Amino acid sequence: MSAFEIELSGCIEASPEATWDILSDRDAVPEWLDDVTAVTGEGSRLLVQRSPGPAGEWIEGTIRESVPGERLALGLTDPSRLLSQAEVQLLLGPDDGGTAYRLKVACQARAPWSVLSPLLRLRAQVALHRAVRGFRAAVADRIAADRRRQRSSRETQTGGADPAGFPLAS
Repeated sequence: MSAFEIELSGCIEASPEATWDILSDRDAVPEWLDDVTAVTGEGSRLLVQRSPGPAGEWIEGTIRESVPGERLALGLTDPSRLLSQAEVQLLLGPDDGGTAYRLKVACQARAPWSVLSPLLRLRAQVALHRAVRGFRAAVADRIAADRRRQRSSRETQTGGADPAGFPLAS
């Protein structure tokens, strides 16, 4: 079998805590990860349902390490028809008011597809970039919704005026 690795790094405009809250919310994963319709499982066991298809397909996974706000490591068995295994490592840390991340994915191509490893690597890179873009959008949406809730709560408490008596901007 042929193996390959992909690494991505960057910054998300949210605190490590806010980033982790969305990352660890299994119900929210389908909102930001293409082709995923559900994530279930208990404890360290994960079951990820992927579409397409009438019933979708289930991918088994294991949470190998989870340190809130800092790191997450997953192992996925049979993540696709072309890959037999994927190991995912995500490191998070504070970075100038946001969260720096480093994502590393190691994949094993199935024997008949190993000759296509360069193309599989490219396909996996595209998928990871799309996942990061979707995740960043989900973080931004959650932060905006939280701000709207806070503003609405403040307006309710102050009767639509700020503490100095001026009307709040909408």
